[in-house]
Amino acid sequence: MNFQPLIKEIISLYNLSHESMMNLEDICDFWYKSSKVVSNSFEEITSKYSFENLDKIRRTNSQTTHLEYWKDVGQFGLTPALEDHDIDMDYMHFVQDFYEHVTFRNKNEIADSELEDYFECIDRLFYSWIGFSWQQAKGYNTGLPTCTVENNSVIMFYLNDFLFDGLTHFHNIWDNNRINGRSFNRDLKPIEIFARTNQNFKWKDREIKWKLTSGDNELILTVKNNETKIQGNLETKLIHEPDAKYDNSSEVAAKHFISVCDKYIYEGWHLSEIKSR
Repeated sequence: MNFQPLIKEIISLYNLSHESMMNLEDICDFWYKSSKVVSNSFEEITSKYSFENLDKIRRTNSQTTHLEYWKDVGQFGLTPALEDHDIDMDYMHFVQDFYEHVTFRNKNEIADSELEDYFECIDRLFYSWIGFSWQQAKGYNTGLPTCTVENNSVIMFYLNDFLFDGLTHFHNIWDNNRINGRSFNRDLKPIEIFARTNQNFKWKDREIKWKLTSGDNELILTVKNNETKIQGNLETKLIHEPDAKYDNSSEVAAKHFISVCDKYIYEGWHLSEIKSR
């Protein structure tokens, strides 16, 4: 995967110092050099963990249908597993943690004022790269909901639609059936996957803006708290109401925002992110 468009995207979206950007470039260089090995492993894992093979792999009486890629908190190695502690030793850390392999050109500590954005960018670059590599390897052909799991217990990022848990509908698919393993009718570009790694949906008063383009046509989608807006030829603004039992209006707004975006992607529009407030 070519990381340069994502590096340019980070420069446009964040105010990171040259020293921080050097670190991100060094990490991306390591991932770039690892890409072929990782994609090949994804292909092998996809074949091994196809839905049709599950009965041969999972424990007796197990009905799990989720393929998980485990990582530790704050680290970036991945290992496939089914439920509990069924780690696949054949592919232990097939994605290696860059902390053990990267020699940073910048020897200075990251400034405290940049730490939050810096680590957010590492996460977003990682999930964009993993998502794109999985997509290249046609990982969706397993016919399984597929996600990363952090600290052996917390479901994080679903590769089927490149969304974090809580926003993806694949989390709720537990029937013992083969599924259509992805949401889209085409491969997404790295810049499109990167937009979907934004986790600011869960924070109060954070605004997310996505741009959708098709030829000369352009739409701007915005979500903030419980409001969504579509700006184009006709402007539509919706204030989403909470559930009768509890105020989940921001979650409803985020899911509506994503479903509108997905509809346009399916119709051939292309996604990118706009710097938000």
